[in-house]
Amino acid sequence: MTRFARLNCFIGSCLLAGIYLSTAASAEVGSASGSFNPNPPKVEPLPEIVFQPWQKSELKLPLPPLLASERSEFQDEPGDGKERIGIHRSVPFSMMGDILDKLKWHGYKDGIVAYATISSPEAKSIRVQLDLVLPPNSQLVFYGLNLQDERVALDSLSTSDKKREESKYWIPPATGEKVGIEIRLPSTGEISKLEISILKVGHRFRSTQSDDAAAFELECDNHSEAACGIDNGSIELGTVKSTVKLVWDDSEYTYICSGVLMNVEDGEDVFRPYILTAHHCISDEASADNLVVHWFYETESCSSSTTSSDFTRTFGGADVLEARTQEDMSLLELERDAPADAFYAGWATSNVIFNRAVNGAHHPDGVLKKYFTGTSQGSQTVQVCSDEEGEDCFTLVDGIRIAMDEGAAEAGSSGSGLFEEIDGEEVYVGVLSATGEGCDNQDAFFGRFENFYPHITTWFDPEIDDSEPPPDTPPEDDHGDTSDDATTLVLGEMAQGELEESGDVDVFEITIARRGMLTVYTEGSTDTEGKIVDAEGTFEETDDDSGEGWNFRLEVAVEPGTYYVEVSGWGESTGEYELYTSFVVDDDHGDDEETATKIMSSAISWNYDTPGKIDEAIDVDAFEIELKHNSRITVFTEGSTDTIGSLKYENGDLVDENDDASVDDKNFHISGVVEPGFFYLFIEGRLEESDEDEEDEDEATYKLKVVITTE
Repeated sequence: MTRFARLNCFIGSCLLAGIYLSTAASAEVGSASGSFNPNPPKVEPLPEIVFQPWQKSELKLPLPPLLASERSEFQDEPGDGKERIGIHRSVPFSMMGDILDKLKWHGYKDGIVAYATISSPEAKSIRVQLDLVLPPNSQLVFYGLNLQDERVALDSLSTSDKKREESKYWIPPATGEKVGIEIRLPSTGEISKLEISILKVGHRFRSTQSDDAAAFELECDNHSEAACGIDNGSIELGTVKSTVKLVWDDSEYTYICSGVLMNVEDGEDVFRPYILTAHHCISDEASADNLVVHWFYETESCSSSTTSSDFTRTFGGADVLEARTQEDMSLLELERDAPADAFYAGWATSNVIFNRAVNGAHHPDGVLKKYFTGTSQGSQTVQVCSDEEGEDCFTLVDGIRIAMDEGAAEAGSSGSGLFEEIDGEEVYVGVLSATGEGCDNQDAFFGRFENFYPHITTWFDPEIDDSEPPPDTPPEDDHGDTSDDATTLVLGEMAQGELEESGDVDVFEITIARRGMLTVYTEGSTDTEGKIVDAEGTFEETDDDSGEGWNFRLEVAVEPGTYYVEVSGWGESTGEYELYTSFVVDDDHGDDEETATKIMSSAISWNYDTPGKIDEAIDVDAFEIELKHNSRITVFTEGSTDTIGSLKYENGDLVDENDDASVDDKNFHISGVVEPGFFYLFIEGRLEESDEDEEDEDEATYKLKVVITTE
């Protein structure tokens, strides 16, 4: 295995774990012919806005100007390959809660209608997240404003004879600073059943459909329009037309990636709207739910710089059918059909051999569609990280390495497809995951569709017998399965893991220095089981579902020593998880000034005593003593434990220290005259090995005596 230095990868730093070259193609498992255009029927037109007669009664909800901190937040590079184009703004207090009481209603046909417009100054595009309860037979029409300040419908949301509840619902984005909502109800009696609350506003610093190249910040100057690639024969029409731009909002920001519409027939002339993109782009339902797809976002022709007249968008979001980090691939199914004239990309599961011509289309930095060409360089396993410090990493297993000849990938290109000509047709074989440094002759790394395919046969080829094990090589294990190859677990730090296949066990080693309560648990959607055992095999605790959801949670009292935490999946469960630990020391008295046991009295002369216990050789018992008068302080211990005492002023200076009161008395004894103030007493124990192994804890106990007399 050849080792390489660190690369500046497409999504941060990229550490090469290994590389090999393949010169022979593997047998094909499945395929679909080249890109296909079934030309589905046109989508039903949107309802017209009724707005004009009463536009002065429109409820206006303006956000304040952007803060400097909000601008700075956007400028911080995410470093994860997705192109970030916007932030989420919190709504001011005046806009919080249900806006129902602020609306002004007007009669319309057999019902009533009202309007609300939300604006964010300087936004190039705006989107709003709502909490909704819609009465039966009602409708929302979302609109933007064109250059003539006319209201133009974007999309609608309707109910039948039942009410509809939508939590954290993202309305379609509008170009510019404003987006509006037309609310239609069947009667005034339904007003009390309506609820609309604004949760947050998505403020985009760039429009996702601008013709102005200056609005984008491409780092590389070797890009070529996709239409030019079609004209010069570098890439097929179907490859270009099946590539789409994906725009979505996560919990904090707005992002852009690329994706590909796949050729999967579900019955005669019925095509499912399946999109393949990168796992590091979209892998969770919350992001997929608000996905907006840009179709034909490309130039009208090779010689043109304006957007194609075929450009359109679809809303409604998508479902995540399958998402895997090893291939960095996610399969999404759109909630709505692809538009007319969309092309569905053909695909193949054969191996991409060394030195083959490949190409693809993409949206670097979210711009109008470009194309790239390159040559395959073999297979490579790559550690991909979101920054140069090696944070937030994943392993791209057995990826396809490409040396680009034309074009370059940038943020926003993630998720685009890799195409290879097989039997005279260009077919999809991989997803763009990461790239090396620079623009010219760039190295690029693609997740291998051949390896992802066995996990999506339910949707791509339902006739395959799923009872048979998929034709897949065993996945690379992120954590060892035994104590001999266990991953070291740092107490208090989170560890990420994945149960790659049924029966996988991830083993972690943790060292405990004190007696106390150890808590170990997982978080995530994977149904986990947990076990804690000690190095000697004399201690074992297990749990299944005591944590949140289907996660395990263990709380066990432990002695100092080495322990092993085993994480497995319940039944045949697989998937990712996060492992957490916490520890609370079982100590009768704290070890330092912050946790010291407090001793004080306002009396002129007083006595105090308390029991104590030295838990281990490293244990220290600390006491804080407050004196309110000039006093003689005498402190000592009683008992069979060999103690050592040190008395210090509040500033850390030593008052006195003592080991043995006498030859025959192993207890310490300290006495002296001091002024009023705070003092700290630290007690240690000189424990023999026999004391630590002794089951009778009385062997390590003592009684502390404090005697105060006024001078």
